[in-house]
Amino acid sequence: EPGFGPYGLDAPFPGWLFPATRRTDEQEDPSFGANGPDEYHSMRDLTWSTTDHTFYGADSSGIYRLTADGISTFVGNAAGIDEPKGITFHTFEGQRRLLVSERDGGNLWQVDPATGQTINQIEMLDPNGFPLAGVLSIVEDPASAMLLAIVKPNGFSGDPFARELYQIDPITGASISLGAFGVHMADLAFIVGPPQVTDAEFVYQNAPQRLTFAFDQNVGDSITPGDLSIVRLGPGGGPVVFADPVYDIATNTVTVMFNQILPDGNYRATFSASSVTNTLDMPLAANQVLDFFVLNGDLNRDRQVSISDFIDLAANFGKTTTLWSDGDLNYDGEVTISDFIDLAANFGKTLAPDPGAPAPAAAEAASTTPSENVQTLEADTDRLDIKTNKSKSLFSRSATHRQSHHRRHGHKSAPHWRSRGGAY
Repeated sequence: EPGFGPYGLDAPFPGWLFPATRRTDEQEDPSFGANGPDEYHSMRDLTWSTTDHTFYGADSSGIYRLTADGISTFVGNAAGIDEPKGITFHTFEGQRRLLVSERDGGNLWQVDPATGQTINQIEMLDPNGFPLAGVLSIVEDPASAMLLAIVKPNGFSGDPFARELYQIDPITGASISLGAFGVHMADLAFIVGPPQVTDAEFVYQNAPQRLTFAFDQNVGDSITPGDLSIVRLGPGGGPVVFADPVYDIATNTVTVMFNQILPDGNYRATFSASSVTNTLDMPLAANQVLDFFVLNGDLNRDRQVSISDFIDLAANFGKTTTLWSDGDLNYDGEVTISDFIDLAANFGKTLAPDPGAPAPAAAEAASTTPSENVQTLEADTDRLDIKTNKSKSLFSRSATHRQSHHRRHGHKSAPHWRSRGGAY
C-alpha cells in the first residue's frame, strides 16, 4: 500500500492463485477466499529434490511441488497423514525416499513424490519408548544416515512453544534428544558446502591391502568404480586393478581393496571431483589425490630395505597373528622363513619418491646399492643370525657352509640361506 514499505520490487502475481487478480479491501465475499487447484494455504516445510530440481512442500491439504521460479503444482493428498508438517528426502539402500512427519503425532511416513500417496510408515519413539508428540520439521543430516528434527516435548512443560532438537533413525524410529531450544523454533535447514576428504590412507598392515577415504558428508550414492583411478607411476607402470569401492554410511568412508599384494613401486590414486557428490549433488571442490608406495620388506617405511628391517623381522621370527610391520610380508598370520626370503630378496633396495611425471627411460623406480659394510643374513627354520662377512658371494645356497654350520650346531641337513647386502 502507498506510504508503507519499502518492500523492494513488486513480485509477479503467481499464476496458480485464485482468483487471478488481487482482491480489494471491499471484496470480502467468501468467493474471494477460494483456492486454485495448485494453491497451497501455508507451506509448513520444504525440501529440495536434486533429481527433479524442485522443492517439495508439506501443506495442511497435502504435498506440493514448487519450482525455484515460483510455479506450484499440487501432487496429492497423502491419505492417512494427520496434519503433514515436516518433509525431507533421505537415502535408503541407494534410493532417495520422501519422508513426511505429523504435526500432532509420532508417525513418519514414506510418500511417493510422483503421486503424494503414502507407501508405509514407522512410529518415532522417544528414549523412554513413547511416541513423539509431534515433529514440526525434519531434515537429512548430510554427515550421517540420521534425521534431525524439531520436536514438541512429551508432557506439558508449561510453555506451548517449547521445542527440542532430536536425532531420529529413519529406519527404526528410535530417537534421542540433543537438547531444548531457548527460543521458539519452527524450521531446520543445513547450510552445506562441497564435500571434502578428511582423511586418506594406504592400509597395508593386514590383508587385503586397501585404500580408505573418509569424507565429511554422505557421498555414498555417487561412488562408482569409474570415479577412481589408481596407477603405478614410473617405468613399467600403468593402471592398477581394484575391487568395487565399498561405502560405510556410518563413517562416510570409502574402502577400495586390492585383489593381490601390490608389486614394489610408487602409486597414485585419484578421485574425480566432478563425479563424487553429496546428497545435494554438490561435487568435490578439487580432485582428491593420494600418493603411496609399496616396497616389500621395508618394515619401518623409510623407503629402503636395510639391516633395521631385518632386525625387526628377526625379533618377531616365529610369532603368529602378526602385522606386516612385524615381518608378516605374505599376510599368512606368522613370521616364517618365507617372509625372511622375501625380505632378503629386496635387501639393500631403495625406492625414491616419484612426483608422478614420466621418468626418463634410463631411470629406475627402484635401485639396489650394496653397502660398504657387507652383512650376511643367515636363516634356518629354527633361528636367525646376523654377522659381518667380507665374502663377495651374493645370496646363495651353500652346501659347504650348510654342512659346517650343521656340524657346529648339531642340526641335520636343512634349508639354510645366506645373503650379502645387496640384490641376489
